[in-house]
Amino acid sequence: MTQTALHIRPASYQEAAPIIQAAAQALEARADTLWHQSEVTAAALTRQYPAGRALIGELDSLPAVTCILLDHDPSFWPDDPPGAALYLHKLEVHPAWQGHGLAHAMLRAAVQEVRAMGGQFLRLDTDFLRPRLRAVYEQFGFAYIGQKQNERHHHALYEYDAAADH
Repeated sequence: MTQTALHIRPASYQEAAPIIQAAAQALEARADTLWHQSEVTAAALTRQYPAGRALIGELDSLPAVTCILLDHDPSFWPDDPPGAALYLHKLEVHPAWQGHGLAHAMLRAAVQEVRAMGGQFLRLDTDFLRPRLRAVYEQFGFAYIGQKQNERHHHALYEYDAAADH
């Protein structure tokens, strides 16, 4: 398959939601539910991340990958001062494009966002019990920082030092 260049741009939750929904539906079809469809509508994303901003990556103008970036994430990183980091959520690749390196391409774009704002870290939380998902971040160069549990999930916390040469 010939792959054209990935074009990453700011997006609305309305644009990002279909990619996240398709990925969630594919996981659900494999009996590996991560998010329920009601949690990943544009309205639900807006409620959950009111101060966030979405990025979308397109191949030939087709939406292929997305993520949400926050300037502050008090749920998982309550002690972080504003401006020190960006916080990554809902990184998803449309099932039609999985396995083509698009998650890492979006992570590179998020690192550039951190650098552009003068921050040091890109941080995230992910499901502790999903080794394949954790491997995506570890292979990119994220460092495991620790874990945190809430009422629904056991989370692994990661950070990437955007100021360091990798």
